[in-house]
Amino acid sequence: MESISESSAENYQALILPQISATINSEQIIRRTFIQWRILLTTKKGKFIWFESKSKSAPDIYKLNQLSNAIDQLSFESDRKVETALSQIEYAHDIKFLKGNFLDPNLWPIDSWHRDEIIYTNFTSTNIQDLNQQRDLIYQRIKANLTEGLQIFVKSLNPVVFESISNRNTVDFRLYNFIVAEHSVHQRNRQQAIHSYPFLAKSIMADEYSHIRQVIDYGQPLSEALARHFGVSPALIRKLGSKPLPSISGPRSQPEFLFPLLAMLPLEKIPNSDNDWINFHKTINHLVEFIDQPINSPLGKAILIECLSSPSARDIVLSPDWVNSQQSAKHFIRAIFFVTRFLYRTTDSTIDADANAHSAITHIISHLGIKKIIRCAQKWDLAYREAESHFAISNSYLQGTHWPTLLPDSITIDGFVITPLTNVDNLATEGEYMNNCAATYAVECSRGICQLWSLRSENKNNDQHRATMQTFLDSTSHGTKLIVRLGEVEGYDNTSASKESKVIADKFIKLLNNESEKFNNYHQWQTSRVNKSLSDRLEIATTRTLYLALQKSIESRFDILDFWGNILKLTAVQDRLNELDSLSTVKTH
Repeated sequence: MESISESSAENYQALILPQISATINSEQIIRRTFIQWRILLTTKKGKFIWFESKSKSAPDIYKLNQLSNAIDQLSFESDRKVETALSQIEYAHDIKFLKGNFLDPNLWPIDSWHRDEIIYTNFTSTNIQDLNQQRDLIYQRIKANLTEGLQIFVKSLNPVVFESISNRNTVDFRLYNFIVAEHSVHQRNRQQAIHSYPFLAKSIMADEYSHIRQVIDYGQPLSEALARHFGVSPALIRKLGSKPLPSISGPRSQPEFLFPLLAMLPLEKIPNSDNDWINFHKTINHLVEFIDQPINSPLGKAILIECLSSPSARDIVLSPDWVNSQQSAKHFIRAIFFVTRFLYRTTDSTIDADANAHSAITHIISHLGIKKIIRCAQKWDLAYREAESHFAISNSYLQGTHWPTLLPDSITIDGFVITPLTNVDNLATEGEYMNNCAATYAVECSRGICQLWSLRSENKNNDQHRATMQTFLDSTSHGTKLIVRLGEVEGYDNTSASKESKVIADKFIKLLNNESEKFNNYHQWQTSRVNKSLSDRLEIATTRTLYLALQKSIESRFDILDFWGNILKLTAVQDRLNELDSLSTVKTH
């Protein structure tokens, strides 16, 4: 720890690392290349900064005094203003301010310092063992200098303020300088606010919290102000303030996201332990992947409440087998959507039927609950394969009919063969080989809504690199330019495809988008829907297959006819479903 002072100023203190070894003489120091100097500096107003300076020699007293004065002129009240001012100081003094917990040794370039010192050290032994020992001693000395220096530097900081932020794992000089205000009342109030509501440590300096900072400085009731800010009850704020939120990264761990969700729960259901928080966050992530909607949507809220209220439902979502379970559940729910959309089209337009069917899925998942859905989904794969066999036999007249594709033939990329699936036969074969429901995409493919592809390794013995890939042709947000987007890429039995397969899928999309002008004919067909009669027949046949599979997988768990009729208020449901057999045998020309 160096004490740096001027005759007419109060003391400044700085920790400057690395410390140059006495074994390196002054001539060698001049010849040194740039060093990553890391400096912790306190100012006369009690603030501190942590920065890096790359130069041949350490910053001198004059430069450190200039930095100290510049920092003391800053008011650490707003992230945006502070970062702008710090950027200007960085430019003026050729330094870089650092973020994070300076007490973490992993954030200091110890290895770089070690290599640098070895280069400029005169070793005195020719014995390789002795040389290795000397190198180890240099490394241990550098680590010891860092540890000792940090211990001494911390003593120069305000102990109460430093303890309040170090206990929350938020040791950053910006937050520290915000709390160490020039006005003693403001310092006390800010310190108490961070202590009472630890979640404020990571966000209090954000611009959207300016009104909260005013409430803190004026000593006004903070729980009520935070409750209004987040749109929750003061009781929940006080409950959450009793313990720090977990150290989980990502947008779904932020108070703005979490608090409105937690407001849906009874206070006794709020997570208490670190393990509770981890499971809560994991549950949210799994549910978002499952429902393909924001977790704060009506559907997300309904399932989240069920998972947090029911230990058995929560265990299902957190189980190691959840990835496979949710894939089957997605296909089960997709089948319900498909049949529901068919029923809505009795009276609604195609667009309205699609929208109403999506809303119906929210109702049915909320009505059934996650436990019942997973139980039904466990029988879905077998039920669908049985229904699909019936589909293949009873709809043989549809076999052999092709629809256009983005590419007419197979293509090989880095040892992988990608083949377009151009008819019902292709989809059925892919579904049987991959044990998935590729055949249910017949309507979407025949209408140009999406395209399905078979991805296989040229190595016949390498079964792990096989996948079914889905793509979309998009022109809506790119003017006249056609863009191919990647949908699902799934391996055998709807499991996650191998990493290699996903890499090839990404390369395939890039290749397609580099030749987008070749898609004009396909896009014209997609827009005109010239083969609408085939699409209609496929929709009827596919709907009948899915309905049969639903009956087999649902069994007696709930009455789906009652749901369609009484909850969705659809009319003539049974009559419409009975028409499927007769409609699917009518050949349109």
